[in-house]
Amino acid sequence: MSKIDLVGRRPAGVGSVRPPTIAEIEALRHVAGFAEACSRLMAGLTAHYGGNRILNRILNDRGRALIGLLILDLHHNGADTGGLTATRLKQVCVETGVCSPGRVTAMLGALRLFGFLSVVPGRDRRVRRLVPTKKLLATHADRWRHFIEAIALLDPSARRALDRLADPAFVAAQVGVMASMYWQGMRMIDYAPELRAAAARDAGLIILISVAAEAQTAAGPCGAPIRLTISELARRFHVSRGHVLSVLRDAEREGLIRRGGPRGAAIVVMPALHDAVERFLGAGLLVHMAGLSVGLASDRAAG
Repeated sequence: MSKIDLVGRRPAGVGSVRPPTIAEIEALRHVAGFAEACSRLMAGLTAHYGGNRILNRILNDRGRALIGLLILDLHHNGADTGGLTATRLKQVCVETGVCSPGRVTAMLGALRLFGFLSVVPGRDRRVRRLVPTKKLLATHADRWRHFIEAIALLDPSARRALDRLADPAFVAAQVGVMASMYWQGMRMIDYAPELRAAAARDAGLIILISVAAEAQTAAGPCGAPIRLTISELARRFHVSRGHVLSVLRDAEREGLIRRGGPRGAAIVVMPALHDAVERFLGAGLLVHMAGLSVGLASDRAAG
């Protein structure tokens, strides 16, 4: 399939968005340039994760990423329900099963400590309104930039969004779309259930994505083993060697990789891992495309 207007064809209002379907993901995988877009996205996400030790501990875990999304949505789109407060965030996290109220309290404390959230005084001193700082907004913008650059390989018009990542209206639309899909029951891991065990571990998912990326760029015939040591992966993602080993053993049991050689350093990436990673990233690309469609709707109307 040739490159098409992937962003423009998506619904142009938050109320009309819906989670991607498996059929849509499979269609996207056949669009010219999808493999290159996946490679670009894997490299970007791996570099983003590996370069921020503190942010990894706060945001990149699946639960932390969801809390980050909910924080931004309550801040930008939650005025009718009181905006972003600790009480409201606890309610939302419990309702959606993200985590317990105690976990939210701990997360908010860490985010304030490291400068990602600040308290804004209001008229009612009983209500402590929280506001994301520029540091938190920049962290999410950097992550979204990797998705937009990958999408631009499929639909060049998406590049316009790179200049809007600091625009509150654009960010509100983007997080509104993602939160809407989440409230509709979308869970990204459901698109690639083979990765569920890895996603439940700190850095587990990004470890497997990096292994798949390494296999794509490695010289040699398809299916040839790649050389990645446990120590190398542990250093890259700031986890213990035992943690990495557990992730790889789970992946081997799932039929995603095969390990051999001294200390299991020779890793053969099985087709099942490539397939699962492409489905997972394809779903993520479609979610971001829908967000871009809403966020860029005013540009199209003006044009």
